Amino acid sequence: MTHPSRVLGKSSVTIQFVEEYFADTYSPTIENTFNKSLKYKGREYSLSIVDTAGLDTHDLFNYGVGYHGYILVYSINSRPSFDALTKINDKLLTEVGRGWLPRVLVGNKADMEGLREVSSDEGRALASKWRCSFLEVSAKHNHRIPDIFNALLIEMDKNVDGHSDEKKKGGCIIT
Repeated sequence: MTHPSRVLGKSSVTIQFVEEYFADTYSPTIENTFNKSLKYKGREYSLSIVDTAGLDTHDLFNYGVGYHGYILVYSINSRPSFDALTKINDKLLTEVGRGWLPRVLVGNKADMEGLREVSSDEGRALASKWRCSFLEVSAKHNHRIPDIFNALLIEMDKNVDGHSDEKKKGGCIIT
């Protein structure tokens, strides 16, 4: 059985955003870092994006703490991938010792509506509970991919209570 944190399209989302193409096949290493500039509120920010596609869930926490923002990805056609994010999110909050982190919850593979196992309402409800942004995207069709990273910068503008606050921007991690 495929591990729930794999084959979600995390790498496809990242490659689509950074290199602007859909990677049909991708053989992940332990981790891969991508860099891209993004304009936000009239300023240019340099993003370092860590793609954790090659890691198992428990390996994420050996180095995944200390980033400025997190993109938590599941596949809309995989209930186990959605369910696994609660454990990942809880562990992340525990590791950093805070009750809130800048995050975006992303349901990928919106182009596979006929195979959906997780409703949009469930994604919205979880994001509301976590006080973070929620998007459904399609890496394959480049649908709303840039919106993910804009949403993350908006989340990073919030303070530790999840309210608006200007902050420095930096790297993010995709899990």
